[in-house]
Amino acid sequence: MTRLQQRLIILVLLSLLGAWIGVNWGRFASPREESFLSYLKTSEDYSPPAFPVTLYPTNGPFGVAIVESIAAGKGGPLYIGTYGGGLFKSDDDGLTWRHSSKGMKDNFVVTIVVTPDQTVYAGTIRAGLYKSLDRGESWVGLNEGLGHAEVRAVLPLSNGRMFAGTERGIFASEDAGGHWRSVHTGIQPVLVRSIIQGEGREIYMGTQGLGIFKTTNPETGWTPIAEDFFYEPGFRETVIRSLIRDHRGDLYAGTLGSGIFKSRDGGENWSKANEGLDSLSIRALVASPKGNLYAGTGRGVFVSRDQGRSWQEINQGLSARPVESLAIGDGESLYVGTSMGIYGRRSKGVEWVPLNRGLLIPPIRDLVQDSKGVLYAATDGRGVVTSPDGGKSWIARNDGLPTLSTRSIAVTEEGTLFVATRDGLSMKRSKEEEWQPLGQETLSSVLCIGTDKEAIWAGTEHGLYESRDGGGHWELVDDLGREAVRQIRVGPEGVYTAGDGGVWARQNGKWQKLSWSAASTPTALAVGPERRLAAATPDNLYLQSGEEWQEIGQGLSGKKIRAVAFDPALPDILFVGTDQGLFWTQDDGRQWSPARVPEGPFFADPVHAIVRHPTGVLFLGTETQGVQVAFDQIDRPGWIRKILGR
Repeated sequence: MTRLQQRLIILVLLSLLGAWIGVNWGRFASPREESFLSYLKTSEDYSPPAFPVTLYPTNGPFGVAIVESIAAGKGGPLYIGTYGGGLFKSDDDGLTWRHSSKGMKDNFVVTIVVTPDQTVYAGTIRAGLYKSLDRGESWVGLNEGLGHAEVRAVLPLSNGRMFAGTERGIFASEDAGGHWRSVHTGIQPVLVRSIIQGEGREIYMGTQGLGIFKTTNPETGWTPIAEDFFYEPGFRETVIRSLIRDHRGDLYAGTLGSGIFKSRDGGENWSKANEGLDSLSIRALVASPKGNLYAGTGRGVFVSRDQGRSWQEINQGLSARPVESLAIGDGESLYVGTSMGIYGRRSKGVEWVPLNRGLLIPPIRDLVQDSKGVLYAATDGRGVVTSPDGGKSWIARNDGLPTLSTRSIAVTEEGTLFVATRDGLSMKRSKEEEWQPLGQETLSSVLCIGTDKEAIWAGTEHGLYESRDGGGHWELVDDLGREAVRQIRVGPEGVYTAGDGGVWARQNGKWQKLSWSAASTPTALAVGPERRLAAATPDNLYLQSGEEWQEIGQGLSGKKIRAVAFDPALPDILFVGTDQGLFWTQDDGRQWSPARVPEGPFFADPVHAIVRHPTGVLFLGTETQGVQVAFDQIDRPGWIRKILGR
């Protein structure tokens, strides 16, 4: 064989190899599964990805744990106070929840009381007592004379008279909480856990260690009335966790470890009322207008239909048995707070149903990553949480944040974080622990945030603002006017915005309005490679094609679009988050395919944010399923296959 023949053979082989690579190269571009996601395989029901896009849950971020207090005002919202997560309210009997702690300085809410006129009082551990006149939308402190007391009990009476139980005893107010004075004359300072009104002017209080006291005039002193609380000879119970009065006027006291005691004579005499109780650790007591009694215990909920003579367990469907709080709603529906959220039981129902949407796993409103792949999630109810290990663990970073209800988040190359909340904009530098407020005199109603090498950009209800000194000073971008800016995206070619004024682009230092012919307002944007740009309204999706926009959302009919993202390497692949899950296309919307869970069904939770991690996997911020990780195994055609259309 001559050298020429050898060279021809080598040339043919190289050509064949090049053609094969051209056909199949895209397949090698699939993301690799890094060891940092190996924690997903530890789940008992793990199975390998079997679809082009397969979704798995990360380890959270988990939100509210212990529900310390519940209040159900007649005909009004349902409220819960949590141990560290603030206060939440529900306007649909617990089906959905939203964080509602605006104005509060403490997230440990341990008691809530709703008056007939829908005034709401909330006691906290570290910041005293708060009051809301707008059904929990905003709160003001009532702490003159209380200080930063731990308020465990509140009793509002008529004509502005109130009592508050604190760790320093009981306090009274004659002006609806405007001013407080101590009224625990003759009693050493003690945590007051319960305060109730008896006949006429009688006031009772249950304490943490001194039993029960009674008075008709707090100014002159209190009388101990629980001298005979003996569970067994030699053991006297003095810790009163709950104190109630039923429709007949009988008193019931729930104790730390001795069960329930009952008095039919205003507290002069007491007797045990524990028949049928499996647990003598009483966490909560409530009495219904129909005469039924309910007890929350260390082993679930019990009911008595015979004035405490006997108790029956009602725990069907209640998987978290230690009860922390208990309340009765309209029609004798029941609500129970546990260490795993809240459960509800309808008036004629027999099963408890978990009511944790927006509680155990907070809604993820935005999701970003820094240059090292660390994830930052802006949540509605748990503030900002971060994960350095691909979702294996999540850490809250909320010191200094004015509220835990966040909307949008951005991170600079240096690791400085900016977050938009209902109360404005805040910043946290990488080596600092606390958030600092920004633009308080300039910015209001911040909807979104973005950063590039030149500036920080804040989209508000009243236009776009920029800061070129790290957030110290803000100026309105006059070109865009004062119309709402709803999303900001930064790409290699510049900054893009979507909002009531259409789509704008900032390139080479100048803002330019892009043509926008759709009738609806663009609310989501995606910037891809090769200058690809996609914009979405809630009901449709568009790709920029020259000076015009090509409608490509026909295959998503009936779905509300929340987020859009391109594959960073292949502009033909587009991901869309909707109110019914994640979808993708690689042919400009001619065909849409859904992401699936490993078992096969479509993933159907609303998706608010999409982030491509450096390893190639996707991370999604969802409404009720936390942060999900998506393994993308879409068959990516090589350049020859693309030319041939295969």
